[in-house]
Amino acid sequence: MTTENKDGDIVDDALRLVDTLQRRLLAAGVKSVTAPPKRDDVWGEAIRLESGRERPPAEEVLDIVRTAVPEVAGHLGRAGVAAASALGRTWDVFERSLERTRRE
Repeated sequence: MTTENKDGDIVDDALRLVDTLQRRLLAAGVKSVTAPPKRDDVWGEAIRLESGRERPPAEEVLDIVRTAVPEVAGHLGRAGVAAASALGRTWDVFERSLERTRRE
């Protein structure tokens, strides 16, 4: 096996590793952030609705985060995969250029 193939294998392995890690981290992050919030029992919920008490701002912000994070995580995941793909294609161009230079 030549050095070029070994380098290519290393890059391919690194790209696969990045892709796998990224998917696992995104999945773990989405699971932890989108966990359903703790709710009051039926009586507590009824009293809250009857009293017209507003929700605390922190609770409202957490609800916004829970609904927005899956979408943002999806976009970031797709962007990461696109960046890894671009890096791999760029590395291929670089290798071809080196190979052509060596042949000349």
